[in-house]
Amino acid sequence: MAPKARQAKGKARLAAYDKLLAEAKSSDRSQRELQINIPVDQRLGDLVIEVDGLSKGFGEKLLIEDLSFSLPKAGIVGIVGANGAGKSTLFNLLTGNRTC
Repeated sequence: MAPKARQAKGKARLAAYDKLLAEAKSSDRSQRELQINIPVDQRLGDLVIEVDGLSKGFGEKLLIEDLSFSLPKAGIVGIVGANGAGKSTLFNLLTGNRTC
């Protein structure tokens, strides 16, 4: 592509961006106030989840072996692992979307 053509395309993109920006600023949508209401329900206890002796594998591949833990309310958990290590399987087991 020649430099002049590349320059023209760049100018056209900037003009299109400026037009979209002007439309967004003048739109009623950008002036509306959004509200989110998350109802607070009764707390059932201090323990969110408890796991004792969880194991899961597929064929010869053991993904999770004898996992035990408890998660208190306001607890934060990170699940880290390589592809195929069992992160999604663990989440599906904990949420009941998969059985042992």
